[in-house]
Amino acid sequence: MRWSSIAGVLLAAGCYDGTGPDNRELFGAYFLSSLNGEPLPASLEELPEGYLLVGAHLGFYQVVLPSGLSLTSPPEFSEAGLVRYSQVVRDPEGAEQIWQVNLGYTVANGELRINLCPPLALCIAPTELVGPASRDELVLTHYFAQEPREVYRFIADLPD
Repeated sequence: MRWSSIAGVLLAAGCYDGTGPDNRELFGAYFLSSLNGEPLPASLEELPEGYLLVGAHLGFYQVVLPSGLSLTSPPEFSEAGLVRYSQVVRDPEGAEQIWQVNLGYTVANGELRINLCPPLALCIAPTELVGPASRDELVLTHYFAQEPREVYRFIADLPD
C-alpha cells in the first residue's frame, strides 16, 4: 500500500507553467543564456575536448496529488520539488546530443539549490547549482566538492 501511494504521487507530478500563485519564488521554466559571462556555445571543463554546450533548460515541477491538493514543502524550505535539467551538447563532428535528468531542488531564505546528483545515484562528492531564487533570471554557481566552478545564467522562459 505504501509503495502504491508513493508511485501515485510521483505519477501525478505535473509541470509548473508559471501561472500559479504569485508567492512562488521560481518561474516554471528557464533557458541558459550564458556560461561564465560568455554567450553560447561554450566549452565545459567536464566535457571532452572539442565538445560544446549549445543550450540548457530548467523546468521546475510541482507535485500534485490526484485530489488536486499540492504537497507542502518541509518547514525549513519555502519551496521544494523536482526540476528537469536538460543540456544540448555538440560533438566535434557537429552532431548534437540531448541529456535530460530529473533532480531535486529546494529554496530556503531566497537561495535556490539544485542537487546535481540524480536520485538513487552514488555521487562521490556533492555537486550542486546554487544561487538566488528569482522569477526573472537565475545566476547559479556550479559547486563540485564545495568548490565553485562555472557560473550559469538562466533567463525565465516566458510564454508568448
